[in-house]
Amino acid sequence: MRLLGILAVLGAAAIWAFEPILAKMIGADTGFDQMLFSRALGCIGASGVFFSLRMAFSQREVPKIGVSLSFHQWRALFLIGFLGSFLADLLYFIAILFFHTPVVNAVLIAHLQPVFLVLFGHLIFHEGKFSLWDYGGIVAMLLSALLVISGGLDNLLGLRFGGVGDFLVLVATVFWALSGLLAKKYLQNQPSSIITMGRFLVSLPFYGLLAMVVSHSLFLSLSSLLFGALIGVGYFFYYEGLKRLKTAQAAALELAAPVFATGLGYAFLGETVSLFKWIGIGLLFVGIFCFERASRDTTEMPA
Repeated sequence: MRLLGILAVLGAAAIWAFEPILAKMIGADTGFDQMLFSRALGCIGASGVFFSLRMAFSQREVPKIGVSLSFHQWRALFLIGFLGSFLADLLYFIAILFFHTPVVNAVLIAHLQPVFLVLFGHLIFHEGKFSLWDYGGIVAMLLSALLVISGGLDNLLGLRFGGVGDFLVLVATVFWALSGLLAKKYLQNQPSSIITMGRFLVSLPFYGLLAMVVSHSLFLSLSSLLFGALIGVGYFFYYEGLKRLKTAQAAALELAAPVFATGLGYAFLGETVSLFKWIGIGLLFVGIFCFERASRDTTEMPA
């Protein structure tokens, strides 16, 4: 079960590393508002296929969603959809398409989620006290963020940290972390396809309204639909991994995405990676080690 969780999260990381590159390519042709609307539909379609396959090969009775979800679960699903699939994704793609945030920057900053997962898990959901390993992971990842968004020694010493695009990605990361914790706490026993379909069904009318305001029309883009379907597969993998791993472990494994993104950004967009960013990637893995040790110590602690 744990191995399946690891493979699922790594699969999600590989897909999401490719996401900003596809967004830059597709958004330039179709417009970011229409791309986001079609992408949401593609995600809904992919999750619907996964749900249908699950029911076809399962001996269980098809769940009555409207009855089986409690009020707290419906509220959590709405917040996940609005914060994680509308606001966070919108800010992320605005940073990439309008502020031209480099792919490596965007993916590295987005994968600081373990910091916020640990902080919010402690402060909001009371998941336990911080250990020294938790503090070590937080410090390592914060240093990683500073190195990535500063871009060089002169900027770091002059306290010049990134631009508007980097800040927007950071805000999006906070929303994604909150969404992950809500899913872990309230929807862990629900099918991954239902969570994915639900969150994008929540976001779809907001994206439709955005497209009507920006372009005064709605049209479907095949490339954006396929883009959305691919991202839907990534969400399915992530939630399957989240069910089998601890929250911080799942988010830490996602940090494989910056490594993938580094190679993809160079191959498709010609983006180079400075020494500071390589050090930042290294510190992310230090953070992985610290959070993994913290979760291992918690598991081994006698009751």
